[in-house]
Amino acid sequence: MSLKPLLGIVPALVLSGMLLGASAARADLVFAWSGDCVTGCPLGEKVSAELDLDQDYVFGTAITNDNFGELVFRSSRLDLTITTLDDSTTGVNRNGALAGGAIAFKNGGKSFSFQVASGGLNWAAAGGGILLRGLGSSRFIPAGVATVPEPSTWAMMLAGFGGLGFIAFYRSRRSSVSALA
Repeated sequence: MSLKPLLGIVPALVLSGMLLGASAARADLVFAWSGDCVTGCPLGEKVSAELDLDQDYVFGTAITNDNFGELVFRSSRLDLTITTLDDSTTGVNRNGALAGGAIAFKNGGKSFSFQVASGGLNWAAAGGGILLRGLGSSRFIPAGVATVPEPSTWAMMLAGFGGLGFIAFYRSRRSSVSALA
């Protein structure tokens, strides 16, 4: 008997064993936002922010340090990262709307806030003596849940590919034996 069929199965079994021993990934809620800058930076500059909340966050409830991951704001003049909050703030609804009409994240001299306005959200970002503001077309869009498949999912997928490979090998070997007969 040839060892060739085993060469494809052994790596699949080793990978399956490694993946089954891995810990499950933690899924956070990620809200991505983008808008236009009006004050404090080049007019019309596109800016973005990303809010990460813990997977156990209940939509519409207050955001506290217990369910807050981080808020990251990016522009040409200000890169702002807030990882803890001085005070809790209003929450976010499942559709991305602000639960209380306004939301503010503050940590020491760094702050970022949204306020509902006609036509979108007004926003303000401050840190290191820089204050930026934007108006109008800003929207808060839930990006969904960022997840990684569980180890058992990876194992089943590898087992399936291994099975398909074995069937293909078996059929090619069977057809070559039939041709010799």
